[in-house]
Amino acid sequence: MEPTKTTDGYLATAAARGTHPVCEETYDNGVRTALFHDPDGNEIGIGGAG
Repeated sequence: MEPTKTTDGYLATAAARGTHPVCEETYDNGVRTALFHDPDGNEIGIGGAG
């Protein structure tokens, strides 16, 4: 499988697998973050430009 190279690509791949972030945020400088929770309640975050 080709690795995702953008935040949008990662979020689209996650959504296609039934996983959606519990929150997303975009900072003034364009950096975006997304937080996910697994079934055990652990928090997993991703972030990147655009």
